[in-house]
Amino acid sequence: MLSKLIDRICALNDPAMVEMGDRSYSDKQLLPVLAPAAQPLVMHTLTGLVDYIRADVDGLPLDRVMIHVVSHEKVALCSALFGGFRQREVFAECRLVTDEYPFNKKLSQEAFSIWLQTGFAATPDLAPVLKVTGTVTDEAVRTNEDDGVTQRVTARVGIARKEEISVPNPVALKPFRTFLEVEQPEAKFVYRMWRQEDGQPPQFSLHTADGGEWKLAAIDSIKSYFIKELPTVTVLG
Repeated sequence: MLSKLIDRICALNDPAMVEMGDRSYSDKQLLPVLAPAAQPLVMHTLTGLVDYIRADVDGLPLDRVMIHVVSHEKVALCSALFGGFRQREVFAECRLVTDEYPFNKKLSQEAFSIWLQTGFAATPDLAPVLKVTGTVTDEAVRTNEDDGVTQRVTARVGIARKEEISVPNPVALKPFRTFLEVEQPEAKFVYRMWRQEDGQPPQFSLHTADGGEWKLAAIDSIKSYFIKELPTVTVLG
């Protein structure tokens, strides 16, 4: 208890400055008193940010601001550096609102099919994946050929006929995972089917296979969008 009191008394002393070489040091942590800055206005579409800049309701120095594409899901409207502590004010932010993506997870046949139809933009590979998903039975998955890359299963064709098909792999798909004002980036996925216990329907999964390259493509698309809509504003990606 006494040691804490002594430490508290010592902390009340003025900081001492020490010179070492050509640098100055303090024996206490000093907190800067920063210039006032606005809370960023938060929106959820790129269009909203464009409208805010064009309306200029806050009288921003538009010749001294920049749009920073932070990621595929965040954009910030920033000021130039100002003040003695070289601050940068953020006037507005655009944040993507999305549902969680069940990549790398096993889903039921129905849930997987619904996800494909509602969570992806159209690509040539989407239709074959949907077709395979809707026609494969658990018996087919249990008797498939699987070399670790390509799965071959027996699927229903029409009402009575069945035929052996190859499960496409990898597949190029465009899930909705960046702002809708830009084209969704295409990425490669590994499509897999999983057998269940006897009598249970099969499960399906998509596994990401591009190392996150799609995020860079999304940033480039967002940057191009703002350059087109706001040609006089600096855009950084």
